[in-house]
Amino acid sequence: IDPPPSLYKGHPADPTLGVPPTCPSWLYIGLLHTILDERLVGSTKNKAGDVMSNPFTIEIFSTTGDPDGIRLIQKSNWSGVGVVFPRDSLNEVLNEDYAQRPGVYILVGDLAEETIYVGEADPISARLKQHLKKDWSWGVFFVDSHGLGKTEIKFLESELVKIASKEANSILTNRNTPNRPNMTRQSEAAAIVFLQEMLLIL
Repeated sequence: IDPPPSLYKGHPADPTLGVPPTCPSWLYIGLLHTILDERLVGSTKNKAGDVMSNPFTIEIFSTTGDPDGIRLIQKSNWSGVGVVFPRDSLNEVLNEDYAQRPGVYILVGDLAEETIYVGEADPISARLKQHLKKDWSWGVFFVDSHGLGKTEIKFLESELVKIASKEANSILTNRNTPNRPNMTRQSEAAAIVFLQEMLLIL
């Protein structure tokens, strides 16, 4: 994902964690949190105690030919899809097939300080329409080609809000803090994997 350079905090990256050096600050912290918190993602270390990473491919498709316009982001061996878009392309995004599916979204503003809003919706387009009059610069939403259940979406929203709230250099504009839903072990495992893949793309 390539939002405006002003949103980058330029954290030095540890190559063993696969964190891009231009990763926005709150996502950098979130990625570290997700990788290192074994209660959330399970063990990511080999027998020698080193953090492991697997190579993967990210495919970016510009739907309009504009590299700063609407972009579809897909990762190898993952059924999820990320859609990145600038504010002025919101009306076009609302017509995307992916926007008619359930998922989670993030809206980022660049006023006096970086602002972040995290939400969920089914479909995504229904909630994005409600943000037309709000201040934000660019957004991204994630859906799954096989469909996400309401419980999984609520889980993803609550975890993203938790990650964003720990970033001191950004302002989380969510008025309410979503609760982590009650889930079966199978649903939670699937949602955690989806979250891991999302953070790798972000």
